[in-house]
Amino acid sequence: MRKLTFLDGFMGLAFLVALAIRLTGLGSIPLNDSEAKWAFQALELARGGSTVGAETGVILWSSLLFGLLGGSNFLARFIPAFIGSWIVFTPIFFQKKFGNVTTVIFSFGLALDPLLVGISRQVDGLSMSITLACLAAGFWYWRKDLMFGLCLGIYLITGPSAWLGLTILGVIVLVNRIFLSEKKDNADLQKGILVHWKSIFLGLGISLFVFGTLLMFTPTGISGALEGLAAYWNSWKGNLENQYSAGMIIMAVLNYLLMPVLLGISGMIQGIRSKNKEDLKMTAWVLSTLLVLIIYPGFEIRHLAWISPLFWIIAARQISKISWKPRKGPSLLMGVVTLVMMVFILINFNTLVNSLEPGLRLSAIGISFLIILLTGFLVWWGWSFDEARFGFGLGGLIILIGLTFAGAWRSAGLNGKINLEMTNLSPAFVDSDLMDISIGDLSEWNTGEREFLDVVSLGVQSPAVDWMMRDLVNYQKVNSITAGENPDIIIAASDAVLGQTELYTGQEFTLREIPIWYGLTARQWIGWLMRRELMVNQETILLWARSDLFPGTTSNKSTGE
Repeated sequence: MRKLTFLDGFMGLAFLVALAIRLTGLGSIPLNDSEAKWAFQALELARGGSTVGAETGVILWSSLLFGLLGGSNFLARFIPAFIGSWIVFTPIFFQKKFGNVTTVIFSFGLALDPLLVGISRQVDGLSMSITLACLAAGFWYWRKDLMFGLCLGIYLITGPSAWLGLTILGVIVLVNRIFLSEKKDNADLQKGILVHWKSIFLGLGISLFVFGTLLMFTPTGISGALEGLAAYWNSWKGNLENQYSAGMIIMAVLNYLLMPVLLGISGMIQGIRSKNKEDLKMTAWVLSTLLVLIIYPGFEIRHLAWISPLFWIIAARQISKISWKPRKGPSLLMGVVTLVMMVFILINFNTLVNSLEPGLRLSAIGISFLIILLTGFLVWWGWSFDEARFGFGLGGLIILIGLTFAGAWRSAGLNGKINLEMTNLSPAFVDSDLMDISIGDLSEWNTGEREFLDVVSLGVQSPAVDWMMRDLVNYQKVNSITAGENPDIIIAASDAVLGQTELYTGQEFTLREIPIWYGLTARQWIGWLMRRELMVNQETILLWARSDLFPGTTSNKSTGE
């Protein structure tokens, strides 16, 4: 039996950190329309249905949980969050190549990466695709062909994002073949592939049978995987109106990928200068991925997560190159000054949003930078450039780690402002819990149970609303309703007019808060970066309850208003 090592302990800790940030409060945030669509398909499948949509993996595997434990927000998101956490084990495959220190840093970077955290807490297959792609790459590197085939099969049923990943892989392979590979390398690679095709296809077949059809209990899972391919194909037919502005993408990088991108770019520049073969390959892979994302018409900010692992590899290698030998006082002084001034700069950026004297705040920010530069110059002049560089790097690294953790916290929605994140599939149902409580209370007052009132959704096209009503016994969706029909509760658009013969009492609820991303000023962008403050457009709906359902009232034959 192999003895446990410190590396095993660190990897286990990274996995626990990844699970914690992904599972904490997972069910407290209502599902948005995009999530509810797939969650409802999984629930219908658990209740005996057969429809499996494009997000095959999350639908199939969530249906098992729903069948055992019932539907809930937490269980709907559990599969992507749990599988997404396993990405932290990717560095283990390359431990001998990069060393223990790089492996641990890489693992914790993947655990706390804001983009990877954000997409792991949503009901779709993107986080599963990226995780399985990384694990499959690792098994390929180890030449574990059966395990590679198993991961590949599961990967193919994770939805349209799997095919985007294959497109990125195709471009990377093409670039490697044309610019980086030598003839001997290509011959060895082809030889290795041909020898192990049988093991790969065996693993592929097993995984498609077990995970793609649930042992043939849901054979439509395979058609769902093909529907994912069709959805991906159709996404290439998107129009330019859906493209994100360059400014929005830059802000997304600053918020979600600041640490890996800064360190990654530094590593790529050094690699190009030194002409290191491994560094050149990593640079080519990053640029190839960026190329695909730039030309992809269906691009969303959340797709930048495909590039996160690549940047984290380079970033981890950069950090591991730092010489951590005992340092003299000047380098530590430089580190403290850098850290304190950086914190002061962030505080001034935060207060700049609503400051009546922005010039004063900008002056304070400029002076803080000058103090850092002056301290660095004095340390360089009095001792050495290496001491100044180490101190500056140490202070900056601590700030970057703090910003990464803060970004992960926000991306997870733990700050209560999930609707203001760029990683969302669509806006969340803001007042879902309040409406659910209101309907449940009315039902309990009148029937003794919380699920037995007659509820009609009148022309409200929202899967999030349907998901919220999933446990109601008598819930209907209609496009029109006659005056003689007087259901207990009617949910309608805010401008709908009821003509019922009974008196109804209405309450407005916020269905969506849609952030306004375009036309923002510099101060508004700073407000979003620092505080998650942003203007939104609200969409509301009305809940009409028959007035005789309320305690102390009686039926009154009158038109609802």
